[in-house]
Amino acid sequence: MNKKIRLLCSILCVMCLLVGCGSSGSSGNVSITDDWQLVEMTVNGKTEKFKDVSPDSLAPQFSCTDGTNFTFSSNGKSHSGTLTELEGVYTLNYNDGTKTMKAKISGNRLTLTMADSDAMKLIFETK
Repeated sequence: MNKKIRLLCSILCVMCLLVGCGSSGSSGNVSITDDWQLVEMTVNGKTEKFKDVSPDSLAPQFSCTDGTNFTFSSNGKSHSGTLTELEGVYTLNYNDGTKTMKAKISGNRLTLTMADSDAMKLIFETK
């Protein structure tokens, strides 16, 4: 009986450890729901670096608080939509159906690109 209790406790401990380590991809503790700040933007081959972008600026901003719904704003226009994740790559589908973007987290960086295009690349870092 004592062995069964120890075995059950061991199994429960291992299960708790596995649940606690259940992060997807190799991004560590960083997730799509973190606070992101634009650090670099490349459009049509021209790269611009950003420092301390204010929330009311026209620079692109990205937010996803629940892991499903996102807001992307650029040039004073705000767009919302839903995202899905498959093997560490997020697909951002705009609600108005006009655009699709891809996002990938690597380390503390989130890279957004227009789907099927290399004309724009946005790099955000966790705040």
